[in-house]
Amino acid sequence: MRLILSLDFSQESFESVQPIGCSKRTCLCCWHWINSYNRAHGTQWMTAGCHGKPYMNWGLSGDIPVDREVVAAMRLRVRGVLAWMEGWKRRLSDEHANSSGSSPDPEDQVEEMDRADLRAAYARDGVDSPANFRRTSIEALHAEEATMTGQRL
Repeated sequence: MRLILSLDFSQESFESVQPIGCSKRTCLCCWHWINSYNRAHGTQWMTAGCHGKPYMNWGLSGDIPVDREVVAAMRLRVRGVLAWMEGWKRRLSDEHANSSGSSPDPEDQVEEMDRADLRAAYARDGVDSPANFRRTSIEALHAEEATMTGQRL
């Protein structure tokens, strides 16, 4: 972001695509920011791609219209994850062995694997449960909104 802001304010005219070379792919928030910046300012900055990971310590640039688009995109993504998680319900049969002694249903095994993957993702991000993920995500959204509007938390 700093590179784009610095070069864009140099008043040079760029009529073609302006690639930014870097050793890693762009994070999700930077990718949204670059696309929003391009739309707002008529520029054509680009990177090699996006790895799709959002980072909680990502900072807004101060370009309010662009920042609002990024926050809206992240809010939409968080809402999508939360909606997906609402369908993720723990069942009694997932916690205890089948009382009939038969093999578990293959669909139950797939659901358990999905839950295991989700628990691993929580652990990587330092979150221990869906409830804490929701709380952390909602707190982050409120903090971003307050930062954008200049409010104190």
